[in-house]
Order: sequence, then structure tokens, then C-alpha cells
Amino acid sequence: MDHSATTDLENDLGGILARMASLTGAQQTLLARIATHPDPVTVNQLAEEAGLHVSSVRETLDILHARGLVRRETLPAHGRGRPALGYTTFVPADPSFAAQLLEQFAQGLFAWLHASGGDAMAAARELGRHWGEEALAQAKVPDHSTLVNPNETFALDKHMGKIRLFLTALGFAAKPAPGRSTSIVLSACPLTSHSQSPDPLALEMRRGFVERVLALTSSGTTEVIYEADEEDPLVAVVTLVPRVPEAVSA
Repeated sequence: MDHSATTDLENDLGGILARMASLTGAQQTLLARIATHPDPVTVNQLAEEAGLHVSSVRETLDILHARGLVRRETLPAHGRGRPALGYTTFVPADPSFAAQLLEQFAQGLFAWLHASGGDAMAAARELGRHWGEEALAQAKVPDHSTLVNPNETFALDKHMGKIRLFLTALGFAAKPAPGRSTSIVLSACPLTSHSQSPDPLALEMRRGFVERVLALTSSGTTEVIYEADEEDPLVAVVTLVPRVPEAVSA
């Protein structure tokens, strides 16, 4: 069995996602077909199922194997013929599996919070804060919770542009607020696909995430105003405003 070339690649979830995103339609289709077989499947079997030429299937299999998305092994010989190669996959073949996994985990977590008997909303927001810290750390964003030089100015509008891109990359669908340069509009939550009736805990966790990200990146000079939309639960407007200095007592 030729397992050594793919074992490490199969354990790298981030790498799997990146390689799957680069697949062509034909490569994705063949990977999904292999995933339906509980046992190793041969080139001839795949070609017959797909109605394709053997050489075309073999070429695609070579690419999938090189990218660590399928395993290749020599099957037991039958008769005097050359032993055939069998192909299996141990990576998820559905491109949306990461989103599904995130939502499944989140729903399990929210069910536990609802049943725990404590303040589930407060717990969800606190979880969101920790999530925000981890997201910034993995993105290698330095802590800007305080100004290094107190005389520096902080451009809120430019900062909100960067934050919008960061939040959009994480699935929050952050958009500029019309006519409000220091505001963004959140219109999605990666923790739920229930657009009409999302779990309030998912939205509270999103809030904790956003508030913590802004707190750690706004140099300690701003306040965060988070306004949930009364008609659409997935929509929220987030605004940064300059922090008013505390009066110094005489």
C-alpha cells in the first residue's frame, strides 16, 4: 500500500480545504464518486461508471493522489494479469463540509448552553470574545488595544474598512453602512443557516466576537455601539465612536 505520501496531508484540515478549493469540476466529481465506494475502486470501474475514457480518469486520479486527496494501493492479483490499483479517499468529498461541521458543533454547544441552567446569553457572548481573540491570533494581528504613542491619531474610517474585510472573510457578510464611514452592517452569521429564526445564542456569540475584535484593534480610543435590527435578526449595525476622555478631578 502506498500510504506514506498522503497520511500527513490527510491530517491537515486547512490544507485539505485549500486543495479542494483548487479542484476543477471534473476533479471534484471524481473525488465525490470515489467517496461513495466503501472499498478501493479501480480506474476501469470509475471510467465505466462515469462513461469516460480510462486515460482521462487515470490522469485525474494522478492529480488527486498527488494532492493527497486519495490513497492508492495495489489490489490482490487475480490470475496472471497485472495487479490493479485501487483508490480510496479518507477526506470529506463535500466542499461545504467545513461549514456543516461548524454549524453542527455550534448547535450542539448552544443546546448544551440552553440546558445548563446558567446565563446562556452571557456565556455565549464570552465564548464569542475568546473566539475573537483566537481569530486575531491566528491571523497574526497584533494587539492594538492601546496606543503605543499617545500623540498618534487613529483613523476610524480606514480602520473600519480593514475590520469589514476581516469579518467578511470569516463569514459575517460585513458591508459598509451607507453614509456612515465608521459603521458596518453585519448580515450573516456562520454559526447558523437559519436565516429566519437563528438561535439567539449564535447572534450573541457573534456580538461577543465582533466587540472583542474591535476592542483589541482600535487602540483604546473608541467605544463600540452594537445595534441589532428589530426586523431581521441576522442584521446588526456596528459603529465605532471616539471615546470621550474622563474628566480629571481637581
